[in-house]
Amino acid sequence: FNWNQKKRRNGNEDMFKGNRLILRTEMGKELNRLTTAFSNVPFIFKHNLLGIKVKGMDNFYILQAILNSKLAAYYFYLISPQWGK
Repeated sequence: FNWNQKKRRNGNEDMFKGNRLILRTEMGKELNRLTTAFSNVPFIFKHNLLGIKVKGMDNFYILQAILNSKLAAYYFYLISPQWGK
């Protein structure tokens, strides 16, 4: 990570703080499931990660379990025309 690079756009800085799920955006043949992790430590992430926050929800473990499940992977496989390409 180059700390001297210019910031391209202003985002919602609250996305980088507090309780949230971090979702990996890259899925390929070797990754046939979503990868999520819970974090409450403030940090910056770039284009290959997404932060998920739900208003009024502090316990993300249930949502994380659902997104990491084989059932969710199968659903996303069915609806995604680009899966594994």
